[in-house]
Amino acid sequence: MTGKGESSAISKRVSGGAWISLLSRFAVVGGLATSTYLVISNVLIFLQILSGAMASAVAYILAMLVSYAGQSRFTFRVENGDSKQPVRFIAMSICGIGISYFNVFAAENLFRVDPFWGTLATAFAVPAVSFLLMKFWVFPQKSGLKA
Repeated sequence: MTGKGESSAISKRVSGGAWISLLSRFAVVGGLATSTYLVISNVLIFLQILSGAMASAVAYILAMLVSYAGQSRFTFRVENGDSKQPVRFIAMSICGIGISYFNVFAAENLFRVDPFWGTLATAFAVPAVSFLLMKFWVFPQKSGLKA
């Protein structure tokens, strides 16, 4: 016979498993979007179709589309999105660019260290902030994790 404590522990494990599944899907889509950015920007640069900055901008926008489609459908499993979600996703992406800029600026100008440290901080901060914003603001779900 199972007591209250045991069923509570099982419930927590299932919930933990749902979080792991959600974070795993988030990482897969993030990796796909990053790969999209890297391939497209470098092909455009290598073939001399666009300048480095323009190639990066075009690739970033295409990677954002990949990310939006993957995060909304695969990670957060949005069935019937509303018109606020794309706008919120763009706002979240702009926040990510802002965090990136601030981190590198702060590394160079405030802390007087190599900008590498700012990019390293960005590599951890942007995915963490993006995940939380997506989970609770961009693609909020009324109940549960929907793992």
